[in-house]
Amino acid sequence: MLESSQNTELVINVKEYMHSVLTDKSQDDREMEEQRYAGKLQFLLQGMHRTVTSSTKYVSYSLDYQLCNNLKFSKDTSVQDLISKWDKIFKDDILCHVAKSHRPLLARWLKWTILVHDLREVLAESTCISVTGLVNSGKSLLVKQLFNLKRVQVGTLKSKQTTVPLLYNLNIGSLDVIDFPGMDDNDECVPDLAQLMLTLSQMIVFVVDYRRISATAIKLWLDKMKSDDDVPVLICLTHADNLYLECVAKEEEYKIEAIEDKRKAIQRELQTYREVIGPKHSWNVDFYAFTQVPTVKREDLEAVGIRSPSDVGEWLVEILKNKLGQGDLSEQLQTFFTNRERSCNNQ
Repeated sequence: MLESSQNTELVINVKEYMHSVLTDKSQDDREMEEQRYAGKLQFLLQGMHRTVTSSTKYVSYSLDYQLCNNLKFSKDTSVQDLISKWDKIFKDDILCHVAKSHRPLLARWLKWTILVHDLREVLAESTCISVTGLVNSGKSLLVKQLFNLKRVQVGTLKSKQTTVPLLYNLNIGSLDVIDFPGMDDNDECVPDLAQLMLTLSQMIVFVVDYRRISATAIKLWLDKMKSDDDVPVLICLTHADNLYLECVAKEEEYKIEAIEDKRKAIQRELQTYREVIGPKHSWNVDFYAFTQVPTVKREDLEAVGIRSPSDVGEWLVEILKNKLGQGDLSEQLQTFFTNRERSCNNQ
């Protein structure tokens, strides 16, 4: 590439260039390096037509880092400005030789690269809580109640659900919340989205209506999450106020009225659902009710072991302190929840 004469347009052969950069020149290792190169190149090329990509084997971060640190424009530079000011921006740079017909495509790739790099830099300094699950399971309600956040509709493939992750900064140290889109059985992107979530998250809150635990999308999510033992997972089996009513109705048939008997009945049901999910020592699985039917009081639900959004908060605080070793951040989050609860009680 560097042998091109001055003032001569240069068309970069991406495949040959990437091959020369990413492979070892040793003839003995050629076959192995060819395989490594193919994987890395595939990862990079996926980024040309997908907003976010992930790979279990290759991350182009080191390449991005070198490229972005040497770029002569910022993440705020528009693609159009980049194209129109190409010769000025890349003066005395090999990129000035790129043919004009190829500049729009390369400009979009450079812009994408620097934005992804900036996102990685931000996330590298952050601790991320990811919230996801099935549609209509109460996920958005949990985000609103627990973090005092309101979901913003950003973009949809289907009118009833958002399809992009939303990143919230809680202004609590370096703690962020990523609200992933709710999934259903018709979504084909579940495995890729789950892999992305595992890549970005230090804690995962998974919300699913207990009556839909056998859904295909749930199995896909759980299979992906089982592949990573390092990320703590809380599974919230929601709408458990309905389960409470069912159990109470059954108990009345047998004239069982004691609270302890009701609790045992709920726990037997919970064990059944845990078996459906499968054994996983690092996962916390419980019944939750983020709202309750008018005929059931919150204290009645709590008495039999059905949890509330505040219990999700306690789990996050405990994981930060004891699992992730971030005591200061844990205390800040606890203070946030305490102040939020006081504010809600005063309204």
